[in-house]
Amino acid sequence: MKKQRTLVAFVLTALLCSGAVATAGETVSKEIEEQIIAWNDDLEDAYVRGDAAAIAALFTEDATVFEPMRPAVHGREAIREYFQYYLDFGVEEIRSRTDEIYGDDESVMEIGRNHAYVRGERTPGSRYMCLYKKVDGRWLAHRVVGSN
Repeated sequence: MKKQRTLVAFVLTALLCSGAVATAGETVSKEIEEQIIAWNDDLEDAYVRGDAAAIAALFTEDATVFEPMRPAVHGREAIREYFQYYLDFGVEEIRSRTDEIYGDDESVMEIGRNHAYVRGERTPGSRYMCLYKKVDGRWLAHRVVGSN
């Protein structure tokens, strides 16, 4: 049960977003929306390859991942280790759906839901929020909060 809760919490913070985007609050331009979706495509591809370093490269140097009932994971290297743990555990793929996306040219907030595949089995779904920050012209995840 504890492993399943940990896995569900992980899935909550995995934060992938693909599919249709419903906007709320300050709408983002189509260009920004496409860039965030491309970020999520890159994350999905890195999962399929089992590449924790590529996943971590999608986060800011001082990013933080907040997972229920666990200490926050802070910094790119710690985030790489965090994702490597789950890849080693057997997470093979993540699928997500963005429910809301809004922001401006410097920061974007995304709210969505996702699920993972672990050793071929689909996990229960979860919810997440991701704050993206633009760094050197590129969107990177800066704060990720998962819930279950």
